[in-house]
Parts: sequence; structure tokens; C-alpha cells
Amino acid sequence: MKHFILIFTFLFSLFPNLLLAQENFIDSLKQALKLSNNDLDRCKIISLLTEKASEEEWPLYNEKLFMLAEKNSKIKSNSQRIFLKYLCLSINNKAILAQDTGNLFGALNLLKSNLVNVKKINDKEGEAVGNINIGEVYYEKGDLKTAMIFYKSGLKIFEQISNSESIASVSQKIGDVYVKEADIKSAIWFYEKALKIQEKLNDKRGIAATINNIAIIYINQNELKPAEELFNKSLLHYIDLKNKSGIATTLSNLGQIYQRQNNITKARENYLESLKIFTEIDDRSSMAICLKNIGSIYESEKKYELAIESYHKSMQVFNLLQKIRQTALLNYLIGKIYLHQNLNTKALEFALKSEKIADEYGFPEDIKNSSFLLYKIYKELHSDKLALKNYEIYILMRDSLSNQETKKVSIKSQLKYEYEKKAAADSVKVAEERKISQLKLKQEKTQKQYLYLGLKELVDEKQREILDSIKYAKRIQTALLPTKQYIKNKLQ
Repeated sequence: MKHFILIFTFLFSLFPNLLLAQENFIDSLKQALKLSNNDLDRCKIISLLTEKASEEEWPLYNEKLFMLAEKNSKIKSNSQRIFLKYLCLSINNKAILAQDTGNLFGALNLLKSNLVNVKKINDKEGEAVGNINIGEVYYEKGDLKTAMIFYKSGLKIFEQISNSESIASVSQKIGDVYVKEADIKSAIWFYEKALKIQEKLNDKRGIAATINNIAIIYINQNELKPAEELFNKSLLHYIDLKNKSGIATTLSNLGQIYQRQNNITKARENYLESLKIFTEIDDRSSMAICLKNIGSIYESEKKYELAIESYHKSMQVFNLLQKIRQTALLNYLIGKIYLHQNLNTKALEFALKSEKIADEYGFPEDIKNSSFLLYKIYKELHSDKLALKNYEIYILMRDSLSNQETKKVSIKSQLKYEYEKKAAADSVKVAEERKISQLKLKQEKTQKQYLYLGLKELVDEKQREILDSIKYAKRIQTALLPTKQYIKNKLQ
């Protein structure tokens, strides 16, 4: 995991002479490291390598940074505080590596001890970062209440030091927690808070990411139409930025919508294009997700050998990245296919693997899946006691998840209200801008293109005008959907 969370921002300004073409940048850093005899300069260079080096190399550089910073942080000098910052950075990276490999207990211990260190040197930004990172671990553990406490502590500090970009980032994370808690109104409030800041900063990448988050709320509640519209809006931003990772992620998200709509052809196209881009940028974790999605397409087409092959490829990548928890689902999916083919022994092998991983990490959804699959397998094998035991576990896990499911009706109602309110405002905006542009066209006959500008809140307009403008907005939105060729042209 190299995309560190709100890491210190002062690094690149220290080496302007090293900011060469991207393909030569890492080699330049390595050469500079060999030539440098100054420990402070070496820390600066190594810290950049921890961010830019490959997945295999960066942990090794981080260990060098830790040892070098720890040694110098004990020596009283004018640079002692800077070495302490680098020490905190290296410990933070160790914690994130532990988190990424599933060692959440180890990650928490490192992060909490690091939080004490940054407080000692009165590093407010580092303190905020520490709170956010601890919140991330609790979020992954499923302890949403504690995650929220640390997120809000970090947010408070960022507000005190007026770090707008980080305020937007943390607001998104708080929104994520509210989504998990099924508090859609609060989630959208924090997402919109982030969006307002990002628009003010003209942070197009942040805008696209926040729109994606809002779209995911809709897709999780099976509200596919607004989700698709938002994903397409996000995709246009990423295309404009030539952000390959964002394009690939959004294409994959759209693929999920098409698959739910049973549009298998478009889903497959999106997944394959997404996989191609993730391969180009060497985002292996996302590659694994795409391979899993492609496998699900083959499974829906009853092409079981190809499905199993894709699931195995996905599992190999996750194992290589030491993301073992994600393989619980893949083992379950493979076992399910073998059961369907009446290959009960093979099905049992993969179901037991899924159960072992699910029990180790303790996620109810994974435990529910594996126990239900084992129940069905043992039933086929006439192992009644084991079948009953797993069925009881399945019922227990199913009931523990049922509270979330029973909220969906009210959530979907709330989502519908939020979406229609926003759609009405956006549609009126489009209609008003159309009137303005028509006036401009009359005044400037030679003008062939124009831009739509500004946001207006005109929800109190007459209902007839709103409905008319919604119809117009739908036609505009359809015309704006990017084609595959358009995406390729923009990336060239």
C-alpha cells in the first residue's frame, strides 16, 4: 500500500533539481542516495523513494528511513525535530503496511505510539494524520463508533490549522462511516461538504472521487439510474484529468451497474477496459478486483471453467499482495461452482478454506457465505450433524446482518428524496442556462460553442417548469455520455 493517508506534504519542494521526467525520477533518486553523505538529505531522498518505489521496494526503503531517522532523532541538534518527523513518517508507513497485510492489532499499536510522538514535537498536522490513520484501522475492523471518534478528532485539528484539502478528505471518510451506519442524510451532508471545498479549490480529482462516493450510496441500495448518472459525471472529470486510475475505477463501477441490469455485453466491455488500464499502471489490487468481476460474468453465462480460472487469477494476485481476507469470497465462489457441478469433494475443499479465512478475520458476511455453502455441501454428503452446525452459524450471521437490511426501505425512500431534490435543482439550472445561452446566441450569431456556468438553487420554481427541465436535462445527459473511442483519444 503506497498511497499513504494524508502524509506530510513538504517533501517534493526540497528537491526541485530531481523533478525530472517520471520514468527517470526513481533512478535519479537512487543515484542521489548513493552520492549523498548527509543524513538529513538521505532521509529526504529515502522518504521520496518510500512513496515512489515499487510495491516490492518501498518497504525496504522505509526500513532504511526508520533506522536512519531513529538514530539521528536521539542526537540533539538543529535538525532533531526534522529527524523526529521522518521517524514518525516511517512508523506511520510501517503501520499502514501492517494494516494492508491484515495485522490490524500491530497497526494500531504502531499508530497509537506514533500519535504520542507527534504530540511531543507539537506537530499538529502529524497529530491530525495520526488520528485519521487510527480511524482507518478501526473502520476496517468494523468498529465504526471508534473510527468516527478519531476521524472527527482529526477533522477538528485540520479545521484549526485551516487545511482545506485535508478537511475535504476527512469529510469523505466521515461520510463513508455514515453510509455504513445507514445514516444517508448525514453521509450526503459530509460528502457535499467535501464537494463544496473541492469545487472552491478547483480540485477536479477530489470532485470526481466524491461524486463516485455518492454514486456508490445509490448502487448499494440498488438505485441504479442515479448511480449511473453520477458515475458518468465522475468519468467525464477523470477523462478531462487524464487520470487513468480514476477512469478505470469508474468504468468498473459502471460495469457493476450494467451487470445488475443484465447488460452482460456492456459489463464485460467495462471490466476488460478497466483491467487493461489497471494493468498499464500496475495497480495490482484493482487488477484482482477486475478479474473477480470478469469471473462473475463468466459464471452468469455458465462458462464455469473460465469463471474458475478468473477467480484463481484474482486469488493469486491477492495472495501475492498478502491481502488474504479478500480471498475468503473467492474461495466461496469457486466452491459454489463446484457444488453446482456436483463435485462435492472439491467444493468442500474451497468452502473450508473460505471458512478458515472468514473465521480468522471475523467478517459476518464472509462467515455467512462460507457457513451456508458448507451446510449445502454437508447436506449433499449426508453429514447431518455438520450440516446442522453450519446452518445454525449461517442463521446467526444472517440475523446479525438483518438490521442493516430492514433499514433499506427507509434508506431508499430517503435516497429518492435526496436525488429528486438534487435532480430538480440541476434540471432547473440546465433550463435557466439554456435560456441564457439562447440570448447569447442571438447577440453573437457567429458564436458556435458556449459554456454552462454557475450553480443556482431554484427548487421553488413551478412544478411544471421543473418537470420540463428534467426532461431536457435527461436529453443533455444522454448526449454527454463518453464513448469508448472518446476515452481512448483523451488518454493519448
